[in-house]
Amino acid sequence: MKKLSISLFLISIFTCSYAEVPFGELGAGFDFGINTVHFDSEVAAQNEIDDEGIALTVAGNFRLTIVSLNFGFRTMLVQDYGSFSNDVTTLFGSSSDTLDSDLSIGTLFAEMGVGYDFYERLDLSLAIGAEMISGSRTFEDCYDCDAEYLDIDSGLYIKPTARFLIYKMPNKTMAGETIYLGLFVDYKKALSEQFINDGMNFGLNITSRF
Repeated sequence: MKKLSISLFLISIFTCSYAEVPFGELGAGFDFGINTVHFDSEVAAQNEIDDEGIALTVAGNFRLTIVSLNFGFRTMLVQDYGSFSNDVTTLFGSSSDTLDSDLSIGTLFAEMGVGYDFYERLDLSLAIGAEMISGSRTFEDCYDCDAEYLDIDSGLYIKPTARFLIYKMPNKTMAGETIYLGLFVDYKKALSEQFINDGMNFGLNITSRF
């Protein structure tokens, strides 16, 4: 588990991940990224998936002084230990084969929080959020195949975050955006017993603000 956490952190250092517009500034922004995620071990075992993975996130955010509102969706890439096989006939009946199921986990989320910017380099924030989660094992392009749905609760969570600014583009882009680059670490604490995403996450963030 520790080796996987280190590997995911190294991956996140060379990619972009979920981020936020720096506090203390007015405006709106968009985030596209990748970051590590950690899951409740009991929920992961019950659903036969690994308790660590990677999340791909697309988010929008709004800022008003120290108050923030974030919303978006993410898909989680997780090792699946519960894959099963099915005799598959393609949607147009052109071929038949025995295939393994594909695991997909997707979420919609919204967060509201407050934060403070220290010396324009360190942002500390605390947010409360709600996340709707859906997961299933299915077969791509298959007619009348079996499907299995994960037993995952949606719910509320709290999330303290520390973000470290590395670089701010000195000039705006042609579209009028300011680009920020920074490292972040957050701790997502679920308020639901069956909530799947629970733990400390790391990443490198790239944010654009209009």
